[in-house]
Amino acid sequence: VMAVGNGDMLVTDGGSNIAAGDFLISSAVSGHGMKDTGTFDQSYIVARAAEAVNWSSVTSTLDGVKHKRISVFYESFVKDNRFGKTFIVSSTAATMTLGGASVLSVLANGDVLTNGTVKAASFETGPNNLDLAEIYPIQASCERDDSCPEPGDAVCLVDGQQSTIEKCTLPYSEKAIISTNPGFTLGGRGNDQERKVALAGRVPLKVSSKNGSIRVGDKLTTSDVPGVAMKAVDSGPTIGVALEDFYSELGSTQVFVKMGWWAPLTFSSPVATSTLSAASIMETVIEGLKNLGITIAQGVIKATEFIADKVTSGEVKTQKLCVDDTCITQSQFKALLEKNNISPESQPMAALSTTTTVSSVDVVSTSTTLITTETTNTTSGTDMVASTTTATTAVVSSTEPVTTETSNDLNSSTTELNTSTDTTSSDTEITSSATSETTTTEPEPAPITLEPVVIDPAPTETASVSTDESTPIDQ
Repeated sequence: VMAVGNGDMLVTDGGSNIAAGDFLISSAVSGHGMKDTGTFDQSYIVARAAEAVNWSSVTSTLDGVKHKRISVFYESFVKDNRFGKTFIVSSTAATMTLGGASVLSVLANGDVLTNGTVKAASFETGPNNLDLAEIYPIQASCERDDSCPEPGDAVCLVDGQQSTIEKCTLPYSEKAIISTNPGFTLGGRGNDQERKVALAGRVPLKVSSKNGSIRVGDKLTTSDVPGVAMKAVDSGPTIGVALEDFYSELGSTQVFVKMGWWAPLTFSSPVATSTLSAASIMETVIEGLKNLGITIAQGVIKATEFIADKVTSGEVKTQKLCVDDTCITQSQFKALLEKNNISPESQPMAALSTTTTVSSVDVVSTSTTLITTETTNTTSGTDMVASTTTATTAVVSSTEPVTTETSNDLNSSTTELNTSTDTTSSDTEITSSATSETTTTEPEPAPITLEPVVIDPAPTETASVSTDESTPIDQ
């Protein structure tokens, strides 16, 4: 079985002469091939004719059909005939037609034109075609004064004209770059009254050193020289990022197209590198943030707006609380609390350190006595916002005393707690009095020393204790 190369093959008359190069398929005559005329949707090619056959000059027949042995090149593939494709080749283009209409053209310069959609797994551009561009119109009047934008120019939109561009002439303007050799172009081929504006990628850009030499990574913006960019040193719109150093006065450099806004950290007084310290670095950073509208003072950061995905805080104070587009003010929030009989929670007071020691406890019965002592201290005739409460619970015997010792860090005053017992009553009343020295200035804090208190056993299981304000406290 022949697979490749040149050999002989029997062919039969299929209704048309055979030319050298014609594809051959099987025929209805056993063991014979014939010319592929594209009659079927798909043709299973078996060979290509290496010589021509004019059936009018052939006399040999088989079963009444002319046949002949010819030289062929063996091939094997499936040919699709469903589109009726025809190529018309000229000196300028090769055009494919379908039903009389041109659907694909290959120009002499290699350009491929089609009216349909091109689908592919990937596209590759040349090494110098590294950007995506879009077609924009220019002003017709620019030809009169030779000011039309050219590749590499920084361009801006013309006021009052839709999508029309011109060379930028003002520093820090909203702008773009004219592409030189885009890899992809949106909006057509363009003409003399249109330019290709780079949207993304890498392009050459005309620049100057008006704001100093350009280093890799510097942000670039427009200048007052028409169509020429410069290094951005102030806040404003930017056109791209420099990809190479530039030290000349005027020329072109490669940039990465990245239009946006840039705000540098600027300082009113330069800091010498040799004198940098942690404190000076922090001061310059704070000063730079202030130029951006951010202030830091006494641990408080002030800014116009703060945006974050998540905020964790112990306390949040605000004049208005908003969830999405629903907001509530302080007065509305208070009214909501009052309507639901909820009182706003006040700030908690600092707790005093209290130590209570219970000693000499002999457990002989199951009676339990709760003794509470409250001491109020006054300074300059004013009640202090501090009080201490000591609770002692113990099971005591009828023969051994209970001694309670309380130590409180309050101020420089001494309080003695005296206890008196009335044995003729079924209740035992303990009265506590507090004495404080009055001074014109606030004294330094000092511990209060309390003398030990011996409490005789009460004849009942209930004891009543009151303060100097005679306020009874139940067990």
